[in-house]
Amino acid sequence: MIKFFRRIRKTLLNENKFSKYLIYAIGEIILVVIGILIALQINNWSEEKKLAKKELYFLEGIRNDLVSDTMQINQLKKGVQRRLTMYKLIDPEFALDEFVQVEIDTVLNFRFLFNRTTSFRSKAGSYNSLISDGQSQLISDKVLFDKIQDVYQHSVPSLESLYNDLKLVELNIKSKWINERRYIPYEHYKEITDKRLIADLFSLHGNIRWYGKTFLLHKNQITEVISEIEKEIEERKN
Repeated sequence: MIKFFRRIRKTLLNENKFSKYLIYAIGEIILVVIGILIALQINNWSEEKKLAKKELYFLEGIRNDLVSDTMQINQLKKGVQRRLTMYKLIDPEFALDEFVQVEIDTVLNFRFLFNRTTSFRSKAGSYNSLISDGQSQLISDKVLFDKIQDVYQHSVPSLESLYNDLKLVELNIKSKWINERRYIPYEHYKEITDKRLIADLFSLHGNIRWYGKTFLLHKNQITEVISEIEKEIEERKN
C-alpha cells in the first residue's frame, strides 16, 4: 500500500502536476489522520474493555464477600437466640424482640451465661483491594459505590465499636462474679435468686440483644446492596 502511494506521488511530480500533487498530499494526510484516529479508537475500546473486566471482577468479589457476611450473621443469630433464650428462663419478662425463642436444655449451664459473644468480622478483602489500589473509579454506578462504601466505612466500623463496648460489659461482669463462675453455686436456672446477679445478667443480655439487633439491621442493608450488585453484574454480562 505504501509503495502504491509512493508511485502515485512520483508520477505526479515527474509530470509536474503540482496542483494534483497538492490535492494528493492533502488526501494522504487525511488518510494518515483517519488511520491514527481509528488506531486511537481501537486502543480506547480495548482499554474500556479491560476496565469493564476489572469492574466486573471487583463487583463479583464484593458480592461474594457480602454473601459470606450474611452467612456469618445467620450463624451469629443462632448463638444470640440461644443465649437470650437461656436468660429468659431466669427472667420471663425479658423481651427477645427479633429473636425467636429456641428449645434448649432445661438444665441451665451457669457458665454459659458469662461466655463471650462471638464478634462479627466482615470479609472485606475485595473492597479493601479496590480502595488500596486507588481504583474506586472503576465502579461506574456511583450511587451503588456510595452504598458499598457506606457498608464498609460506616456500618462495619459501627458494629466493631458496638462489639468492643459489649466486650467491656462482659469482662466487667465476668470479673465481678468470678467466684460464682468458678464454683458454680447454681445447677438450675430456678435456683438463681440473687437480685444483684440477675440485674447484671439483665444488663449483659440487654447489650447482647442490642448487638444482635444491630447486626441483623446490617444484614438487611447488605442484602439490599447484594441485590443491586447482582443487577449491575447482569447488565455488564449482557
